[in-house]
Amino acid sequence: MKTEKKSETDHRSLLDETWFAAFVFAVIAATVGGLWWKVPQWAGAGVCAAKDAGTFGDSFGSVNALFTGLAFSGVVFSLLLQQRQIRLQRQDFLSQLEEMQGSRETLETQNNLLTVQNQLMRGQTDVAILEIEAQAMQLEAQIDELELRRMGAESGGRPAQRLTEMRTRTDHLRQKLGALEAHIIKADRAAD
Repeated sequence: MKTEKKSETDHRSLLDETWFAAFVFAVIAATVGGLWWKVPQWAGAGVCAAKDAGTFGDSFGSVNALFTGLAFSGVVFSLLLQQRQIRLQRQDFLSQLEEMQGSRETLETQNNLLTVQNQLMRGQTDVAILEIEAQAMQLEAQIDELELRRMGAESGGRPAQRLTEMRTRTDHLRQKLGALEAHIIKADRAAD
């Protein structure tokens, strides 16, 4: 809040003040009124003849010059105001551009973090699935062992071959599980 009020006051100048505008208007009005009151007295107030009317009209040439000067100063004043407005707009645009760049960097960081989090969740899910599969295979291996014991030791029989296959597959799944756990640990370290 304080920075917003400060930035508003930073942009203010003498041209923005109401009292300054009223003062300039009062000076112009007093000058024009004084000239209209005094010029006829200087030129002679008693104009009766037509030939004196042209001379009387020419006496207002100074007032014409005054109004021309005032108009020119008004044009210069408006140019100064426009230049100031353009400078303020440029500053506002640059500050908005900086904010947008900061927002873009923040979004990129969030996107990277979400990607890492997604990878972690996938890895954790894969580990959980592999653990369940390993437990299921261990149970199947135990069942096969129990069947072998029950049937007796058959040399070269189908249950013995299946037991060997199950143990090999269980060992393979354990290796995969170890690799996934290492990957998760590595991703956790990268996220920190």
